[in-house]
Amino acid sequence: MAVPYLLKLLSKIFSLLAAASAVFVAAHAAAADPPRRLVSLAPSVTELLFDLGLGDRVVGVTDWCRRPPAALAVAKVGGHLDPNLEAVVALQPDLVVFEVANAEAAEGLRRLGLPALAVEHRDVTGILASVTLAGEACGVPVRAAALRDSLEARVAAVHD
Repeated sequence: MAVPYLLKLLSKIFSLLAAASAVFVAAHAAAADPPRRLVSLAPSVTELLFDLGLGDRVVGVTDWCRRPPAALAVAKVGGHLDPNLEAVVALQPDLVVFEVANAEAAEGLRRLGLPALAVEHRDVTGILASVTLAGEACGVPVRAAALRDSLEARVAAVHD
């Protein structure tokens, strides 16, 4: 009985930490030049970055990132749940984007002082929010708004 409660509590804590990191990164990105070297630590994040038109900035992806096909040519940094943080550091990223569920990567990135953005991809609401967050953090808020509008329209069409 205590284990499910602890898992829920940890999930909420990680969500709050992700939101705080996203706010910090978004505020930092607004004040500085947009990141030019992006590393993705999840297949869904890689697809998001490419969908935002940022494929030319993506310098590292996980071994599991297969879409879009252009991601296959990008340097690999290990697995989704077990990224090689030395490989990430070697790519000199301006921003590392990862899913909030990957607490170990979050801790490692924090320890290394790498700029990071956590996104939530467990549900549609989180995915839509991540489009806006990533777009703002990467300096493409107009593209992000257009992509989000398109996704919301597709979701609405399914519900109709």
